[in-house]
Amino acid sequence: MSRTIVIVDYGSGNVFSMYNALSHISKDKIVISNSLKVIRDAYRIVIPGVGAFGEVKLKLTAIPELIDLLSHRKSHGVPILGVCVGMQIMSDVGYEFGKNAGLAWIPGEVKKIIVDPPLKIPHVGWAPTFHNGHTIFNGIPQNSYFYYLHSFSIQVKNPQNVLATVNYGKPLVAVIAQDNVIGTQFHPEKSGKYGLKLIANFCKGI
Repeated sequence: MSRTIVIVDYGSGNVFSMYNALSHISKDKIVISNSLKVIRDAYRIVIPGVGAFGEVKLKLTAIPELIDLLSHRKSHGVPILGVCVGMQIMSDVGYEFGKNAGLAWIPGEVKKIIVDPPLKIPHVGWAPTFHNGHTIFNGIPQNSYFYYLHSFSIQVKNPQNVLATVNYGKPLVAVIAQDNVIGTQFHPEKSGKYGLKLIANFCKGI
């Protein structure tokens, strides 16, 4: 039976890099789409993210019924992967260029990273990431390097939702999850073999 992984196309996000990564590691059909019908039939869903929290929420809202459908698919157990801002938007609220409501899937807030000099914002580049051994990290050694590019960081209410952290002057959340939803602050599609391995683990099942 043919299965489809949908990369949500809402006018933002690094969709083609994610498409290439998924095509490289999965035998499933990979589709970039904002069609409600296509998303309704998806086996797995990816919400990519490049840009500001408020901008992403506005673009998602601009597609009628899209947010309701994504929440419906989430509530029915469809695995969903959010990347960078696509992960941050899963929180309750973000404070990038004003206060903006998120999807409220994982309780928490997204706030600007504050670090002491000589560290600079944004946090950009490859960094070792400490994980808790969750199955999404199967085959990925501890402190493997992933690629980051962000000025804001999610602060979750329940520490059990945190699967991995990265140190940038202080521990920052790198991966969150709740039930069938998972989000990565780093870009797995730009993180070499271990990024591809994480994506492959997602495709197999969180």
